[in-house]
Amino acid sequence: MRYLTPYLFVLTPLALSANDFTLRVIDESGQPVADAELSVVLDRINDPRYASNEHILQRTDGAGSLHFTSRDDMCLARIDVKKSGHYPCLLDHRQHLSRFEPKQTRIITLPHRGRPIPLVVHEVYLSDARGPLPEKTWLGFDLEEGDLVAPHGKGVVTDFRLWLESTQDGWNVSPEDLRKAHTEGRLSQLSERDFTRRLGHWNSVVRLEFPEPGTGIMVEPRFWPYCELHMPPNAPEAGYLRDFEQTCSTRKPWTPEEEASGMFLRTRVQLAADGSILSAHYAKIMGRIQPGACEVKFRSYYNPAANDRNLEFDANHNLRGSPLRPGALEVRDP
Repeated sequence: MRYLTPYLFVLTPLALSANDFTLRVIDESGQPVADAELSVVLDRINDPRYASNEHILQRTDGAGSLHFTSRDDMCLARIDVKKSGHYPCLLDHRQHLSRFEPKQTRIITLPHRGRPIPLVVHEVYLSDARGPLPEKTWLGFDLEEGDLVAPHGKGVVTDFRLWLESTQDGWNVSPEDLRKAHTEGRLSQLSERDFTRRLGHWNSVVRLEFPEPGTGIMVEPRFWPYCELHMPPNAPEAGYLRDFEQTCSTRKPWTPEEEASGMFLRTRVQLAADGSILSAHYAKIMGRIQPGACEVKFRSYYNPAANDRNLEFDANHNLRGSPLRPGALEVRDP
């Protein structure tokens, strides 16, 4: 009689690989922020259901870090960071959180809430809509008034000189659509200036020049688009350059990373006999200067107090004397 040899079959669960995530929170000076509260949402890849999300609510350790793991089919969707005495931060798809990588380390800046003060803040929009805006000509700009110096605006003091230049580079529609736009619909009612501005491709250049000794501009490399405070609160003491140039083409729009930029300015400088600075005023431009077809836009913050480098804006106290331009909103970003 033959006997079957017994075999033992053991069923074991299939081990799932995991993603490792490390989030480091630092302040504006690069120091770790301990005990910061992080609310993290992870999405399951290719699964739009909210029920498949994973939510993590933890705090950073003494080194300002939070480490966690998740299944390999999960990716970061949203990170909220907050701590008392700091400006809150929100990171989402605009910071490419949905990118799938097995190991991710992200550094998040959580700046201190320091000493917000009243500032002169303007949403500047210069165009030829209110009258001729000379191009290829140096024009004085007054930061306190937020306007060009007379006779082109109501400005009085030239904080810097502005040069605008724009050239059309073809059309952004097909020849057939261009013909229809000229003869049919609302676009056919536009002036030639507005028609080409609307349907044309444009290459634009804006230059800033600071002719007075000691004045200048510097691009600030630290910019936090995900934070309520986008730039360091204080203008630097040194590092200013006498000129700046920025180009723009509608054929190649800026990426969100390229738009995340800011500048500090030093102006109205009085020098001592030895060339040292006795007095100066400071300002910042939040975001990029945006040149266009016979126009330029930017947001400026100006501190009217001499020798005060603080540019942390108290949004409830804008010292701007002029009314808002039609369609503009009050600036709330500090």
